[in-house]
Amino acid sequence: MLLSFVMIVVITSMLVLGWQWYFREVANRQALAQISAKVDENIAEKAAVNADKVKATAFPEMADSPGTPPPPDADKPDAVTLVNLTKVPYEGDFPDPMPLTAEVSPERYADALAVQQKFWQATTWKDKLPFVHDAARVGTQMQAFYEIQHNADPVAGTAARQAHFMLNNTEVLLFSYGSPRPGGSLDVAMLAQPDGRFLIDWESYVGAGEIAWPDLKKTRLTEPRLLRLFAERDDYYNYEFADADKFHSVHLTSPDGLYFLYGFVEKGTPLGNTIANLLGAARGRAPLTLRVEFPAQAQSDHCLKIVGIVANRWLLVK
Repeated sequence: MLLSFVMIVVITSMLVLGWQWYFREVANRQALAQISAKVDENIAEKAAVNADKVKATAFPEMADSPGTPPPPDADKPDAVTLVNLTKVPYEGDFPDPMPLTAEVSPERYADALAVQQKFWQATTWKDKLPFVHDAARVGTQMQAFYEIQHNADPVAGTAARQAHFMLNNTEVLLFSYGSPRPGGSLDVAMLAQPDGRFLIDWESYVGAGEIAWPDLKKTRLTEPRLLRLFAERDDYYNYEFADADKFHSVHLTSPDGLYFLYGFVEKGTPLGNTIANLLGAARGRAPLTLRVEFPAQAQSDHCLKIVGIVANRWLLVK
């Protein structure tokens, strides 16, 4: 009997201690969860503040817009104003858009908005093709973008402004929307077709390049590749490009904002002066189309050479 009593006391004590430990562990985990939630909240708050700063810098007219705006309404387009197409100082031979004073007819305007809506509603790259300019050429790129790289269309928010101009003898109708992408805006350039309709310039819309950013970093190609990107001046110097007196440092961000690289170009060269002037005249990040390549036997996957500038914009009209 005594032995049984002792065993009962021991087992009861163990259970009590076990439950005390369990409840302390639960309390500790709850405390940790609260701390973690608070940290996540602070991170999210800082991220939101940083995003607002970027948007306020690059697209000040939308700085007070809370959150991600709803998709544009094709039936009720917002009021728009003409984009500023004034020339920026730089060295180079990039054609400037020539603003058109004649208004787009209501029929063509409505058709252009309908094309955008049908493009966004299409669920496969093949379904999107009928609404894209030069579909025969960009179809392969679209398949790789959507099916292989598993990318999605950039998010378009509320309509902000509009421009109607000629570029290289091509009539362009440009719609600008608010967007959570870097820079805070999304341009949808639509090019006039022989039949008068406007179709979407898909490459400038998604910021397509000749190689996916992860593949470029992985392969460290030493042959030039065309990239559409956001560029801004930086003070990072390292590896083959450690000499700040020799190089301009440029922070290069992918169109979706998920990847970045550092591009370097020699100071005092025509290319270096062109890029320095463009970035000096830009408000925040500048959308550029560049040619880049890694140096031979590159020491890193994020420092490369800027070897050419194709345009001071993403829209390339031949």
